[in-house]
Amino acid sequence: MSSKYQQYRLCLNELHNLLLAYNESHWADYFMKSICLLKEGKPHKSMLHCLRAYGGMGSFNDELNFTGAKPETVTRGIELRTKLWQLCHNNYNWLKRMFEW
Repeated sequence: MSSKYQQYRLCLNELHNLLLAYNESHWADYFMKSICLLKEGKPHKSMLHCLRAYGGMGSFNDELNFTGAKPETVTRGIELRTKLWQLCHNNYNWLKRMFEW
């Protein structure tokens, strides 16, 4: 796995663990699908799935709370949310994705 996917995997896993720890089960389940796609060797499909979480009303940008978390944890969660979007947006390649289907 190339380093760009390694960074993506690490960010995705850390964010998923935070979501689970702070009862954000909807988003934890959502990103679990991205983790599964990545494990299946479909990184671009996984990234597309992640990017879909960021658009529209009620999106991942709107509804992330980390209920009961310390301010440092909330800050880290927001950093991971931003980093995940950047990694997906910068590395997503439509042409490569076509070959995964």
